[in-house]
Amino acid sequence: MKKFFLDSYVISIDDESKLSDIIDFLKEVKLRAYNYKVIFTNNKISVRFIIMPNLILSLEGLSLYKAKEIVNKSEIGNYSIPANIYITFHNVPIKGEFLERVKRIADKLNYYIKIDLFPQDKVEVRMGKLRYVEDSSLQVLASLSDEVLQKLINLECYAGFLTFVDDIFAEILLKCYGVRDLKIIEQIIKSKNYKIKEGQTRGENAEVAVTTSGDKIIYVTKNGFYVNNHKISKGELYKLFTS
Repeated sequence: MKKFFLDSYVISIDDESKLSDIIDFLKEVKLRAYNYKVIFTNNKISVRFIIMPNLILSLEGLSLYKAKEIVNKSEIGNYSIPANIYITFHNVPIKGEFLERVKRIADKLNYYIKIDLFPQDKVEVRMGKLRYVEDSSLQVLASLSDEVLQKLINLECYAGFLTFVDDIFAEILLKCYGVRDLKIIEQIIKSKNYKIKEGQTRGENAEVAVTTSGDKIIYVTKNGFYVNNHKISKGELYKLFTS
Protein backbone atom coordinates (compact mmCIF):
# COMPACT_ATOMS: atom_id res chain seq x y z
CA MET A 1 0.00 0.00 0.00
CA LYS A 2 1.47 3.35 -1.05
CA LYS A 3 0.39 6.89 -0.23
CA PHE A 4 0.15 9.80 -2.63
CA PHE A 5 -0.69 13.42 -1.84
CA LEU A 6 -2.91 15.35 -4.22
CA ASP A 7 -4.17 18.80 -3.23
CA SER A 8 -6.34 18.10 -0.15
CA TYR A 9 -6.37 14.31 -0.61
CA VAL A 10 -4.20 11.59 0.88
CA ILE A 11 -4.60 8.59 -1.42
CA SER A 12 -3.71 5.12 -0.15
CA ILE A 13 -3.53 2.67 -3.04
CA ASP A 14 -2.38 -0.89 -3.68
CA ASP A 15 -2.20 -0.56 -7.49
CA GLU A 16 -0.37 2.49 -8.84
CA SER A 17 -1.68 1.84 -12.35
CA LYS A 18 -5.11 3.00 -11.12
CA LEU A 19 -3.83 6.28 -9.65
CA SER A 20 -4.68 8.39 -12.70
CA ASP A 21 -8.26 7.04 -12.69
CA ILE A 22 -8.66 7.97 -9.03
CA ILE A 23 -7.23 11.44 -9.63
CA ASP A 24 -9.64 11.97 -12.54
CA PHE A 25 -12.53 10.88 -10.32
CA LEU A 26 -11.58 13.25 -7.49
CA LYS A 27 -11.08 16.17 -9.88
CA GLU A 28 -14.47 15.46 -11.41
CA VAL A 29 -16.46 15.30 -8.18
CA LYS A 30 -14.66 18.25 -6.50
CA LEU A 31 -15.71 17.18 -3.00
CA ARG A 32 -13.70 17.37 0.22
CA ALA A 33 -12.74 14.07 1.81
CA TYR A 34 -13.18 13.50 5.54
CA ASN A 35 -9.71 13.59 7.16
CA TYR A 36 -8.42 13.89 3.56
CA LYS A 37 -8.47 10.08 3.30
CA VAL A 38 -9.08 8.19 0.07
CA ILE A 39 -8.47 4.42 0.07
CA PHE A 40 -8.32 2.29 -3.06
CA THR A 41 -7.73 -1.45 -2.62
CA ASN A 42 -8.78 -4.47 -4.67
CA ASN A 43 -10.18 -2.12 -7.33
CA LYS A 44 -12.60 -0.60 -4.79
CA ILE A 45 -12.69 2.95 -3.48
CA SER A 46 -13.65 4.04 0.02
CA VAL A 47 -14.02 7.72 0.85
CA ARG A 48 -16.25 9.90 3.03
CA PHE A 49 -17.15 13.14 1.26
CA ILE A 50 -18.10 16.14 3.38
CA ILE A 51 -21.09 17.85 1.77
CA MET A 52 -21.76 19.97 4.85
CA PRO A 53 -20.32 19.74 8.38
CA ASN A 54 -23.24 17.51 9.37
CA LEU A 55 -23.94 15.84 6.02
CA ILE A 56 -21.68 13.06 4.73
CA LEU A 57 -21.71 10.97 1.55
CA SER A 58 -19.86 7.77 2.41
CA LEU A 59 -18.72 5.54 -0.46
CA GLU A 60 -17.55 2.22 0.94
CA GLY A 61 -15.88 -0.51 -1.12
CA LEU A 62 -17.29 0.54 -4.49
CA SER A 63 -15.95 0.38 -8.01
CA LEU A 64 -15.08 3.78 -9.45
CA TYR A 65 -17.98 3.40 -11.88
CA LYS A 66 -20.49 2.82 -9.07
CA ALA A 67 -18.98 5.61 -6.97
CA LYS A 68 -19.35 8.07 -9.87
CA GLU A 69 -22.93 6.93 -10.43
CA ILE A 70 -23.88 7.62 -6.79
CA VAL A 71 -22.19 11.03 -6.78
CA ASN A 72 -23.86 12.01 -10.06
CA LYS A 73 -27.29 10.96 -8.76
CA SER A 74 -26.81 12.86 -5.50
CA GLU A 75 -28.72 16.11 -5.06
CA ILE A 76 -25.88 18.16 -3.64
CA GLY A 77 -26.69 21.66 -2.44
CA ASN A 78 -26.71 24.00 0.52
CA TYR A 79 -29.37 22.43 2.70
CA SER A 80 -30.68 23.94 5.90
CA ILE A 81 -29.90 21.11 8.31
CA PRO A 82 -30.23 21.90 12.04
CA ALA A 83 -27.02 21.64 14.05
CA ASN A 84 -28.44 18.84 16.23
CA ILE A 85 -28.67 16.47 13.24
CA TYR A 86 -25.84 14.45 11.69
CA ILE A 87 -26.69 12.52 8.51
CA THR A 88 -24.60 10.00 6.58
CA PHE A 89 -25.63 8.44 3.26
CA HIS A 90 -23.87 5.06 2.90
CA ASN A 91 -23.50 3.94 -0.74
CA VAL A 92 -26.78 5.65 -1.66
CA PRO A 93 -27.32 9.01 -3.39
CA ILE A 94 -28.19 12.09 -1.34
CA LYS A 95 -31.85 13.04 -1.78
CA GLY A 96 -33.10 16.54 -1.01
CA GLU A 97 -36.64 15.30 -0.31
CA PHE A 98 -35.34 13.10 2.50
CA LEU A 99 -33.30 15.93 4.00
CA GLU A 100 -36.33 18.22 3.97
CA ARG A 101 -38.38 15.51 5.68
CA VAL A 102 -35.72 15.17 8.38
CA LYS A 103 -35.66 18.92 8.94
CA ARG A 104 -39.44 19.20 9.30
CA ILE A 105 -39.47 16.46 11.93
CA ALA A 106 -36.28 17.36 13.77
CA ASP A 107 -37.31 20.99 14.23
CA LYS A 108 -39.72 19.65 16.89
CA LEU A 109 -37.02 17.72 18.77
CA ASN A 110 -34.31 19.02 21.06
CA TYR A 111 -32.22 15.86 20.95
CA TYR A 112 -29.00 15.19 19.06
CA ILE A 113 -30.04 12.92 16.20
CA LYS A 114 -27.71 10.74 14.15
CA ILE A 115 -29.19 9.26 10.98
CA ASP A 116 -27.50 6.69 8.72
CA LEU A 117 -29.05 5.68 5.40
CA PHE A 118 -28.14 2.40 3.72
CA PRO A 119 -29.23 0.53 0.57
CA GLN A 120 -32.60 -1.28 0.61
CA ASP A 121 -34.22 1.75 2.24
CA LYS A 122 -32.72 0.99 5.65
CA VAL A 123 -32.38 3.90 8.06
CA GLU A 124 -30.66 3.66 11.43
CA VAL A 125 -31.57 6.38 13.92
CA ARG A 126 -29.91 7.35 17.19
CA MET A 127 -31.70 9.94 19.27
CA GLY A 128 -30.75 10.67 22.82
CA LYS A 129 -30.20 7.22 24.25
CA LEU A 130 -32.51 5.48 21.78
CA ARG A 131 -31.50 3.39 18.78
CA TYR A 132 -33.79 1.81 16.20
CA VAL A 133 -34.17 0.98 12.51
CA GLU A 134 -36.93 2.14 10.17
CA ASP A 135 -37.35 3.12 6.51
CA SER A 136 -36.91 6.48 4.83
CA SER A 137 -40.51 7.51 5.50
CA LEU A 138 -39.29 8.29 9.05
CA GLN A 139 -42.72 7.55 10.52
CA VAL A 140 -41.21 6.48 13.84
CA LEU A 141 -39.13 9.66 14.13
CA ALA A 142 -42.25 11.67 13.30
CA SER A 143 -44.10 9.89 16.13
CA LEU A 144 -41.30 10.69 18.55
CA SER A 145 -41.60 14.37 17.62
CA ASP A 146 -45.22 14.55 18.82
CA GLU A 147 -45.28 17.19 21.57
CA VAL A 148 -48.01 15.52 23.62
CA LEU A 149 -46.32 12.14 23.58
CA GLN A 150 -42.95 13.68 24.42
CA LYS A 151 -44.47 14.95 27.67
CA LEU A 152 -45.51 11.43 28.61
CA ILE A 153 -42.10 9.81 28.31
CA ASN A 154 -38.48 10.54 29.10
CA LEU A 155 -36.46 9.55 26.06
CA GLU A 156 -33.24 9.88 28.05
CA CYS A 157 -34.19 7.17 30.54
CA TYR A 158 -33.47 4.26 28.22
CA ALA A 159 -30.21 3.28 26.53
CA GLY A 160 -30.51 0.48 24.03
CA PHE A 161 -31.97 -0.80 20.79
CA LEU A 162 -35.71 -0.59 20.15
CA THR A 163 -37.28 -3.68 18.59
CA PHE A 164 -41.01 -2.99 18.27
CA VAL A 165 -41.01 0.25 16.29
CA ASP A 166 -44.75 0.01 15.60
CA ASP A 167 -45.34 0.26 19.36
CA ILE A 168 -42.34 2.38 20.22
CA PHE A 169 -43.87 4.25 23.16
CA ALA A 170 -45.01 1.09 24.91
CA GLU A 171 -41.55 -0.43 24.51
CA ILE A 172 -39.81 2.71 25.80
CA LEU A 173 -42.05 2.95 28.85
CA LEU A 174 -41.84 -0.74 29.73
CA LYS A 175 -38.04 -0.71 29.53
CA CYS A 176 -37.71 2.59 31.37
CA TYR A 177 -39.82 1.23 34.21
CA GLY A 178 -37.81 -1.97 34.57
CA VAL A 179 -39.39 -4.56 32.27
CA ARG A 180 -36.33 -5.72 30.32
CA ASP A 181 -37.34 -9.24 29.29
CA LEU A 182 -37.98 -9.04 25.53
CA LYS A 183 -40.29 -12.07 25.58
CA ILE A 184 -42.58 -10.38 28.11
CA ILE A 185 -42.44 -7.07 26.23
CA GLU A 186 -43.34 -8.90 23.02
CA GLN A 187 -46.19 -10.70 24.78
CA ILE A 188 -47.63 -7.41 26.06
CA ILE A 189 -47.25 -5.55 22.79
CA LYS A 190 -48.52 -8.30 20.49
CA SER A 191 -51.56 -8.91 22.68
CA LYS A 192 -52.65 -5.30 22.03
CA ASN A 193 -54.36 -5.44 25.44
CA TYR A 194 -52.58 -2.41 26.79
CA LYS A 195 -53.16 1.31 27.07
CA ILE A 196 -50.73 4.15 27.67
CA LYS A 197 -52.08 6.93 29.84
CA GLU A 198 -50.92 9.73 32.06
CA GLY A 199 -50.26 8.70 35.63
CA GLN A 200 -52.73 10.43 37.92
CA THR A 201 -52.56 8.69 41.31
CA ARG A 202 -48.87 7.79 41.01
CA GLY A 203 -47.35 10.95 39.57
CA GLU A 204 -47.39 12.72 36.25
CA ASN A 205 -45.38 10.16 34.27
CA ALA A 206 -47.20 7.95 31.81
CA GLU A 207 -48.01 4.38 32.76
CA VAL A 208 -48.83 1.23 30.83
CA ALA A 209 -52.06 -0.53 31.80
CA VAL A 210 -52.19 -4.17 30.64
CA THR A 211 -55.39 -6.22 30.79
CA THR A 212 -54.65 -9.94 31.20
CA SER A 213 -56.82 -13.03 31.09
CA GLY A 214 -59.07 -13.07 34.12
CA ASP A 215 -59.58 -9.32 33.78
CA LYS A 216 -56.56 -8.44 35.91
CA ILE A 217 -55.20 -4.99 35.18
CA ILE A 218 -51.44 -4.66 35.56
CA TYR A 219 -50.01 -1.15 35.85
CA VAL A 220 -46.37 -0.62 34.90
CA THR A 221 -45.36 2.77 36.31
CA LYS A 222 -42.34 4.84 37.28
CA ASN A 223 -43.03 3.99 40.91
CA GLY A 224 -43.40 0.24 40.50
CA PHE A 225 -45.75 -2.51 39.35
CA TYR A 226 -49.37 -2.87 40.46
CA VAL A 227 -52.16 -5.42 40.00
CA ASN A 228 -55.59 -3.95 40.62
CA ASN A 229 -53.86 -1.20 42.65
CA HIS A 230 -51.83 -3.63 44.83
CA LYS A 231 -48.07 -3.20 44.47
CA ILE A 232 -46.12 -6.28 43.37
CA SER A 233 -42.44 -7.10 42.82
CA LYS A 234 -40.75 -7.50 39.44
CA GLY A 235 -40.51 -11.24 40.07
CA GLU A 236 -44.25 -11.41 40.69
CA LEU A 237 -44.87 -9.37 37.56
CA TYR A 238 -42.80 -11.76 35.46
CA LYS A 239 -44.67 -14.76 36.89
CA LEU A 240 -47.96 -13.28 35.72
CA PHE A 241 -46.72 -13.49 32.14
CA THR A 242 -44.78 -16.75 32.32
CA SER A 243 -46.97 -18.99 34.47
